[in-house]
Amino acid sequence: MPAHKNDTKEFSELTFAEQASSVNAMLMNVQAAIEHHVKHSQQKSETAEKCIGQVERMLDRIRTAFR
Repeated sequence: MPAHKNDTKEFSELTFAEQASSVNAMLMNVQAAIEHHVKHSQQKSETAEKCIGQVERMLDRIRTAFR
């Protein structure tokens, strides 16, 4: 089965399992991007804290959406 990235289906057309796999892959990509960004930052601690803040705000938005 091809990955969602290479498939022609929209996210909403994926099965529940395919959506879960896609979400997991996206989150892993975000984590890798943040790690790379922080690693190459001149101010690692400040950059890491800003990225953590962005992720925390995203989690708050997600939590709010399900209340």
